[in-house]
Amino acid sequence: MFQSATRNHRILLLGLLVFAVAIFFYRADWPYRGSGQFFVEQNVGSCNKTTKASNVTSHDAFQWCSADSSARRMHQKVITFTLFGAANASLFTRYDSLLTNISTTSRQMYPGWIVRIYHNFRNESEWERSVLNQLDNLKCQFDHVDLCSVPELIARIPALTPVDPALLRGLNPRMLRFLVMLDPNVDVFISRDTDSVIWRREVDAVNEWLSSNYTFHLMRDHRKHNHLILAGMWGAKLDQRRDLMEGLTRALIVAGQGGDKHTDQNSLNNILWPTAQFDVMAHDSYQCQNNQMLSKSPLKVYPFPTMRNGSYYVGGIGQQLTPDTCPVACRPPDHKDWEFC
Repeated sequence: MFQSATRNHRILLLGLLVFAVAIFFYRADWPYRGSGQFFVEQNVGSCNKTTKASNVTSHDAFQWCSADSSARRMHQKVITFTLFGAANASLFTRYDSLLTNISTTSRQMYPGWIVRIYHNFRNESEWERSVLNQLDNLKCQFDHVDLCSVPELIARIPALTPVDPALLRGLNPRMLRFLVMLDPNVDVFISRDTDSVIWRREVDAVNEWLSSNYTFHLMRDHRKHNHLILAGMWGAKLDQRRDLMEGLTRALIVAGQGGDKHTDQNSLNNILWPTAQFDVMAHDSYQCQNNQMLSKSPLKVYPFPTMRNGSYYVGGIGQQLTPDTCPVACRPPDHKDWEFC
């Protein structure tokens, strides 16, 4: 009887040991278990942040921006920018100021949206390290800013990803911001220029588009805005046609090789427009009667829902220009008195 008790005692101890080991490994894997929530420790520049994320596609899914961006919730709405350039400290100081202004304004005008800055800087020179430090400081200052290092993104592309790393290396840097279209965590994005200013007129046009069923959005607000799609004044609802968007992005990457400053515009016109033209809300204050434009646009264009503020225009860098009188046909039906739209 004593031997039986001893045997039972040993079995109990063995069971407790197995249970303790199981608990240990369960806790070791805790970031990826439970209700789909986990914490990611971020070491960004001089700031350390712990981000709580939920509803992430998968902890090992490919990151089309960064670990920080993937740690945010799904259904992201993103304002996407590109930053690139040569070693010019004074020029980057200007863009650092512009990005700070954009980050401040976007938090007020686009609450809940994420600012993504795609860049191609490497930690290989003193100048690039200075740029990266300034970008890190920007991210520390604004919790809705994500930095997307394209060189790091290229280095981690797995073999089965249907995007050729060599093509990404040759992609026109102005088009890096379009890589947001491949991110399954992003539902809606708008593409903007780093030197543009966010006006209420723009936000109201975007909100009108978001309330519609149109997939694509574009704006033209200056008499010289005569491209079908301006690279820094368009957007798309990725969640409405995600497979199509991924295919279009791969085609844009192929067409977008080289450094010519018009490559982004030409690629959008040649690759994106043939599809977008049938599912787009276009806000236009000057080209609504342009026969050349109309011949390529089967859908009607819309007037901006908000009157112009002085002499500023959507997509501009903030300088005041003398606006031209806009055609009466381009004005809202109930505001034909808006001489400058």
